[in-house]
Amino acid sequence: MKINNIKYTQDIDENLMITTFENELIQTIINILKNSIDAFKEKLQENQKLSVLVTEEKTHISMEIEDNAGGIPKEIIRKIFEPYFSTKSKNGTGLGLYICKTIIQEHLKGGNHGAKFRKHYKNNNSIT
Repeated sequence: MKINNIKYTQDIDENLMITTFENELIQTIINILKNSIDAFKEKLQENQKLSVLVTEEKTHISMEIEDNAGGIPKEIIRKIFEPYFSTKSKNGTGLGLYICKTIIQEHLKGGNHGAKFRKHYKNNNSIT
């Protein structure tokens, strides 16, 4: 599927069920996807790709959101989850990823690893 010239793919087992705060999970996914789309707008590259992969592991369900927009520069990677840090000149408040991190870690009890956002949700065998 192509959206705004971005080839979007998803690999999600429709039988997986995550027991969590639905609206908070949706908000974090929207924010991360929006950041990917914004990165593509800045770089104007061809063959833009955005993918979402959700898999079941032994102890958790893993969600990966990945794009090929060029990644996050090493100089700022440690700052991206700080409040009020933004790479967007006009419209960035610097709260998006900070709020995502807070929601993921404190409310959803998950984690993330770098620019390839990987979220882990406890697998409490609620898979139908």
